[in-house]
Amino acid sequence: MINRQGNKLFPSLPPRHPRPESEAVPSRLLALIAAGWLLSPAALAQETLSCAALQERYQALAEQALQQEILLLKAVRQQLCPAISQQAESGQSALSEAEPIDFDALLSCRHRAEAQLQATRQPLYRNRQRLAFYTARGAALAREADDVLLRKDQAGTSAQAGCS
Repeated sequence: MINRQGNKLFPSLPPRHPRPESEAVPSRLLALIAAGWLLSPAALAQETLSCAALQERYQALAEQALQQEILLLKAVRQQLCPAISQQAESGQSALSEAEPIDFDALLSCRHRAEAQLQATRQPLYRNRQRLAFYTARGAALAREADDVLLRKDQAGTSAQAGCS
C-alpha cells in the first residue's frame, strides 16, 4: 500500500510528492483548450489560408528573382550579338517580311551569353532547384523565396490538413 509519506511496499524508493490540485487543473485545462483550438475548422482554415499566402509570396519572389537574371542575360546577349538582339527586341520581323528574325542565331547567341556568364562570374546564390543567380538583387530575392518556401514546408508538416 502506498501513502503520502513513502512507499511501504518498496521502502528504498523516495517518498512521492504529489502536485497540488491547484497546479494540475490549469495545465490540463490549457492543454484541452489548445487541442480543441488546433483541431477546430477555423484553425485549419486559417492554416490553409496561410499556406496559400506563403505560396503566392514564394511565386512572386521567385518571378522577380528570375527577372533580374533575365535582364543580366539580355545585357550580355546584346554585347555579344547587338544586331540580332536589337532585331529581337524591336520585333522588326513582325513589321517587315524582308528581314525575319533568325531564331537559330538568336538561340545560339543566348547559349553563348549563358556560357560567357558562367565562365566569367561565380553565382552569388543557388536556389533549392539549383538555379544560379548572378545578380545581387536576384540572389537576395531567390534566397527570400527559398525562406518563404521553407516556412510553407514547415507549416505543412505542422498542420493537420497540410500545405501542398
